Amino acid sequence: MSLPMLKLIVTSSQRHSVLMGLLLLGFLTVPHFVFVYFGQSSVAMGLFAYAVSLLLLYAGRSRLRLNTTQWGILGIVTTSILFYRGSDLSRQLLSLAVMALIFFAANCLFRDLERQSDRALRRIVKCFFFLLLAIGINGKLSLLAPGAYAPEITVFPFYEPSHFALTFCPVACAYLLQLQGWRRLGAAGLCLAMALWYPNTTFLAGCVLMFLVILRAWLLLFGGAVLALVGAYVGFQEVERLPQYEYFASRMGGQEADDNLTYLVYVQGWEQARIAVSGTYGLGVGFQRFGREPAGETADRIESRYGVPVNRQDGSNLGTKLIGEFGLLGAMATALMVLRAGWSFFQLRKLCRRKLVRARTIDVLFLSCALMFVIEVFFRGMSYFNPMLYLYCYSVGRLTPGLARRPESWSEATALVAPVVSAPNNRLSPHESR
Repeated sequence: MSLPMLKLIVTSSQRHSVLMGLLLLGFLTVPHFVFVYFGQSSVAMGLFAYAVSLLLLYAGRSRLRLNTTQWGILGIVTTSILFYRGSDLSRQLLSLAVMALIFFAANCLFRDLERQSDRALRRIVKCFFFLLLAIGINGKLSLLAPGAYAPEITVFPFYEPSHFALTFCPVACAYLLQLQGWRRLGAAGLCLAMALWYPNTTFLAGCVLMFLVILRAWLLLFGGAVLALVGAYVGFQEVERLPQYEYFASRMGGQEADDNLTYLVYVQGWEQARIAVSGTYGLGVGFQRFGREPAGETADRIESRYGVPVNRQDGSNLGTKLIGEFGLLGAMATALMVLRAGWSFFQLRKLCRRKLVRARTIDVLFLSCALMFVIEVFFRGMSYFNPMLYLYCYSVGRLTPGLARRPESWSEATALVAPVVSAPNNRLSPHESR
């Protein structure tokens, strides 16, 4: 092959990688921008519009397929809708149709992403990390806050720091595993510093998971002991004067928690989920019907204090919404997500210690998404129309217990197995491509 032809192929491959990075960046950020800038009630409209554009882009170039997890979700939702058949049937069917369309569109994008070379994916993850880091700094300094973006409250293009953290933390975790030694620890420390700078509980939870992944057990114990000694030396009263302490204490059940709306909404979500399950004999109130159950004590307290119900339909996190709407089945789904997060955590720990076989950058990104998604399940969620939810649903269908990514065809399976069989050493490091 001539040199000019080789340069043309390389240039074409690089252009496609750049296009993939831009499309993925748009998928993760454009719905949030539409939500805030155009004053929508949720991220759903922006995500739907972007999904339609993806389907038009991939028309005739990619097959529309769903994995087992996605078919299962659509089947359960359909059964729930048909079982209740309430007055809001049209809204439920519309939500189901939009969910299916986003599944198909997102799968086209994610399959194309998987076809990129490992080197290209490493560049994409690295660029995403620093770009999102810049977005986080801009959100705190309010250098760019157009239109409806309120300075020091929103994080352009996201609505609030929690929404930004839910996107940033999986990317940051995947990027940390590209680094080694003090560079890895320094990048994690940078993330922690930003979480404390804001401050933000969702961000802090993601950083804690990152440190649990990358640090050895003795370092975690040593770090905890150092923090305890520093706290004892400085004095508890001095720590209480820090603005970060007041913020985190009010959101974690501290002395001022009863006066904090965020904490009250969180408690309300779990209380309403319990009422919904007990009042329907474990079946739940039905898809997109959370909030129809009788108000609990916390919901009454919020309404009496603020004059209106707050977040009755969302429940503040995905776990409460699933349990409230699907009952015991939703509780089982929540438990499965926790188990998947736990499995992903141990796989990432093995990666840090170079004990994982056949792991690629895309595998690391999928594992990071599965681990960090537990934050959406228990701490801060964005309901069913959230870009990270669709990346999560795709990723759990592409990873097997042996971390050998499920091939989509016999030709792909041959391409995956051949290098491993022919290689003299089947054990690959996290920084090598298959």
